[in-house]
Amino acid sequence: MLNKFRKRAQVGDTLTWFVATLIIVILLIVFVYVASALAGTKKVVKYASSIDFDDEKVELNWIGNKTEFAFEINFENKNFIEAWINEKES
Repeated sequence: MLNKFRKRAQVGDTLTWFVATLIIVILLIVFVYVASALAGTKKVVKYASSIDFDDEKVELNWIGNKTEFAFEINFENKNFIEAWINEKES
């Protein structure tokens, strides 16, 4: 009589794991589908020269922006950084 109860418990436990695995697989499939759909709408361009906003096109100055950021972090090396940039540009 004890064997009947143990088999029922094994069936219930197996069904629980099966349903949980199915839910996880379905969530993964949905996530991959949504991620691929979103990837088609966005384009990332490395080192773009401009960014298009609604009605305005903004030109980017990568060296200038990076230089300003470097000066904000450490202003002590300003002369060295400017000399290095001028050497690379010429």
